Amino acid sequence: MDLDEAYKELKLDKEASEEKLEEVYMLWIKRQKSEIDRNISKNDQADIEVITKAYTIIKNHFLQNRMASVPVKGKFKKSLEHILYYYKQHILAFGVITVLVVYVTSTIIESRQEQAYLASLPNPDLSIAFYGEFRNIDTAALEKNILSIFPDWERVEFTIITSPIEMNTHFEIGEQQTSIISLMQDTSDIYIVDKYHYEILLNEGGFHSMDYIEPFIVENWQEERLLYEEVNSNGQKELFGINITSHSIFNRTGVVPYNENIITIHSRSENEIFVMEDFIRQLISVSP
Repeated sequence: MDLDEAYKELKLDKEASEEKLEEVYMLWIKRQKSEIDRNISKNDQADIEVITKAYTIIKNHFLQNRMASVPVKGKFKKSLEHILYYYKQHILAFGVITVLVVYVTSTIIESRQEQAYLASLPNPDLSIAFYGEFRNIDTAALEKNILSIFPDWERVEFTIITSPIEMNTHFEIGEQQTSIISLMQDTSDIYIVDKYHYEILLNEGGFHSMDYIEPFIVENWQEERLLYEEVNSNGQKELFGINITSHSIFNRTGVVPYNENIITIHSRSENEIFVMEDFIRQLISVSP
């Protein structure tokens, strides 16, 4: 890609300032984040790899013009030229970092706005975190479905932590990195995770055993949908997850079963264990 093609790719006027270049690049980044959030097909999304390459070429052009205007000689000039070469080799990496920073920053802002709203509501009877390949969940519809099972409850709190199964773009890398930070801070009562991330979190000790309510679950749920794991060297197994992919609570909520939906109890929940166990007991009593 040459300089002319780079300008065309960014839809940027050749007379534009360096500040305008940064502004346009940020708009492209935000556009792709929006397209990912709206589940736009990858074939129809802006190609952020190409956009970043175009940005890099134009950014280098501005840098070279600034260097050419500096009247330096001898070893100092050679030193600057070496720095320029080094910079050109790493500016693409800077572009990747920039994508991550913008993604994390926008996520933090959205989170703070949501927290301010939630603070005005009644205390939740239960908190549920979705972790994995989950996007655009209609939490209002999901809460309505759950409250129909628990009519005495006032509110269910949801946290959506998106962690992609495959990372093919800068934004998906950003989502994955941000999800780890969010996960470290999360203390929700219940996890609903896809099968891929269930295996990862299980190995990290993220789930509480369901041994106290296991007899009831075994009696009322399909055996092939129960996820047992060995807990010691003697081969003893305990129940940690239940496959509820087709459960009716997900009706008209936008929860798509990309890789099976597993419900678990969060090992770091601050709620009473019997509250979570009662929720699961009631949940599986309802026909999926």
